[in-house]
Amino acid sequence: MHELSIVAALIDQAKQEVTRFPHRGRIVRLDLAVGQLAGVNCESLRFAYDLLAPKSPLGNAELRIHCPPVRLVCCDCGVEEEIETLVETCPKCQGVNVHISGGQELMLQSIEVED
Repeated sequence: MHELSIVAALIDQAKQEVTRFPHRGRIVRLDLAVGQLAGVNCESLRFAYDLLAPKSPLGNAELRIHCPPVRLVCCDCGVEEEIETLVETCPKCQGVNVHISGGQELMLQSIEVED
């Protein structure tokens, strides 16, 4: 389960970010972006967080997971739309000159610290 190592790295990153600023309040929430194509199981990520966070400086900080959409962009006709499943052709012009935008994110977006 690589989600454990992802959460361990997330905890380390949050600790480092908080020490960069003079305010030293308790971390109350983390916002994380996990795209559908990131190769991360969100349920396993949450399980790992619930296992590791209480034993860390994060304590009982809330973890909010946002799932950015996967978007298909057609270089021929310019259409850009969210997709549920991967496709090889543009749904509008059937062109094959398409690429995927988004959905690969795995990033700490924000940290909320109490006053």
